[in-house]
Amino acid sequence: MSLIEAEAIESELSPPFTVALPEQLKVPLVFNSPHSGRIYPSTFLAASRLDSRALRRSEDAYVEELFAFVTGLGAPLLYAHFPRAYLDVNREPYELDPILFRDGLPHYAIPSRSGSSAGSAQLLALSRNPTRSIASR
Repeated sequence: MSLIEAEAIESELSPPFTVALPEQLKVPLVFNSPHSGRIYPSTFLAASRLDSRALRRSEDAYVEELFAFVTGLGAPLLYAHFPRAYLDVNREPYELDPILFRDGLPHYAIPSRSGSSAGSAQLLALSRNPTRSIASR
């Protein structure tokens, strides 16, 4: 990644997440919405074979809004601004889905956990038969 790309991504995703704190902590819980982000870096969109509608299918859209009330109950709410299709924070750095690799996983990769590839499979299917190109958005 070039320095220009890195700076563009940083400017688009700054801050990358929000921690909404209650006025007073009252419960021993933290609510987290790691997959509801809707800010897609322009370099990611330009490189994707999927249109924005297809990419957005992997989001847990508006979960942070559905759970915004928890701060009023005394619990913090953490939510990502970036989407799961860009970065899935519930995965190890080298945890990769074998379905996305034609010739098998690289030697350093960790195969996805069982049941975690449904999103990848859906995105892969969409990329093979996209309804329209990103350029036509």
